[in-house]
Amino acid sequence: MVEPPYGEPKVPALLDALVGLDRDIFTVIEQDLYPIASHIPLAIQARAAGYFTALGLGPVRRWPY
Repeated sequence: MVEPPYGEPKVPALLDALVGLDRDIFTVIEQDLYPIASHIPLAIQARAAGYFTALGLGPVRRWPY
């Protein structure tokens, strides 16, 4: 998987399909890159969280919480 909004599936289309389930959904945004400095995946995760927030998803919490 690549950083959203790149790659497949297209997130807006996926969200449209999930709306049809008519239920709350919990999602984890995780970016694992090993071995690499921790600030690199954190920046990717922050951009992804911003992207999902712009699509109307939330609240966004960052680990550790």
